[in-house]
Amino acid sequence: VDEQQEVTFEKILILAGKGGNVDIKIKGNYESDVVFIVSNRTTGYFISPTKGIDLQVDGQKVAEAIKLKNGSIIQVHETKMKFFTR
Repeated sequence: VDEQQEVTFEKILILAGKGGNVDIKIKGNYESDVVFIVSNRTTGYFISPTKGIDLQVDGQKVAEAIKLKNGSIIQVHETKMKFFTR
């Protein structure tokens, strides 16, 4: 079991992946350093995958930006995360 970690979204864009500039580290081998992006918009938080990434939210494959709900489960390969707001 991986160590649980909490990431506070204090920026407009949160990057997830394996590069040195990411906010959320994701294990695995990917073509791109960035696996997905979470954007903080006036209408809520939206998640979008980068090209060629198998991203799922609440068990559904994500091909373009979708709005995250409180409690949404984000999955990239074997990595799972829970999105929540306070």
